[in-house]
Amino acid sequence: MTEELPPAVIVKTRFSMRWRGETPSLDWIDERFELLRRITLPSLRAQTASNFDWVVLSDPDVCPLVRSRFEELSLPGGTVTVVPARAGVGVTEPGLLENVRRGRERFVTVRLDSDDALAASCLEKIVAATDQLAGGAGLINLSRGIVLDWESGDMWERKFRERYQGPFYGIMHPTAQRMFYTGGDHRQARGDLPVVEIDDVSWVQTVHAGNIDNRIVGQTVAERVKQFVKGALDSVAPTNLVIDDLERLEQSDASRRLSEFSIQR
Repeated sequence: MTEELPPAVIVKTRFSMRWRGETPSLDWIDERFELLRRITLPSLRAQTASNFDWVVLSDPDVCPLVRSRFEELSLPGGTVTVVPARAGVGVTEPGLLENVRRGRERFVTVRLDSDDALAASCLEKIVAATDQLAGGAGLINLSRGIVLDWESGDMWERKFRERYQGPFYGIMHPTAQRMFYTGGDHRQARGDLPVVEIDDVSWVQTVHAGNIDNRIVGQTVAERVKQFVKGALDSVAPTNLVIDDLERLEQSDASRRLSEFSIQR
C-alpha cells in the first residue's frame, strides 16, 4: 500500500481586496506592506515547516503593483504567488490555480491577514492535526493567540470561546479551489466540517489605526483595544454573547512573546 503524502500547505492572505467596493489606496498599500514586512513575513520565514506556498489574493486593479512588491520577498523552501481575484467573483486568471496545485491531491489552507503572524511551529502542528481528519475535509481551529497594540506595544493573550469561530484556522480540503475563495467572514468557516482544536498560542493579531475590516458592533479593533486598557477584558459579538477571554501580559512576558514570533517593533 502506498503511504499517503501529507497535504500541501497553502497560507492564504488577502492583501488588497476591495473593502466595501473601494479599491485600496496607494497609501494604504504602502502602510500595509510595511506591516507585512515587519510582522507577517518574519513569522513565515521562521516556520519549522518550510515547505509551503504563500498565495496572496489581490484586486486586479492593483495586482501588478502588489505583485512587484512581493517579488522583493522570499521564503526558505516556499513559493510566493500573487493572484488577481475579485471579492465574490474569485480568481481572474484561472491558470494560476494549476501553477499552485502542481498535481497535488490534498490541501490545507491557512488563513492569515497581512498584518498578523503565526507561531514558528504553527504550520507544522496544523499538518500533524490533519491526521485526525482521516484524510477528509475538516477545520483545524487556532483558538488561542496574542493581541498586539502596534502603537503602544501592549499585549493580551486571547482565547476564543468554543461557540465563536475566530479568524485563525486551517481548512483541509481535497481540491485547491478552496484556497482561492475570496470571502472573509470567518464566523461561517466551520459549516458542517469536523473540527480539530489546537489549544496552543498560535498567532499574533495586530491592531492599529489602519485596521479597517475587523469591526465588532461598529468599532474597529484598535478602538476596542483602548477599551481593554481601561479594564474591559471581554469582547461582545453582535448577538451580545461574550466571544473571548483576554488576559493582559506583563511587559517582560510581552517582549518574550514578540521575540518568539520574530517580530521587532
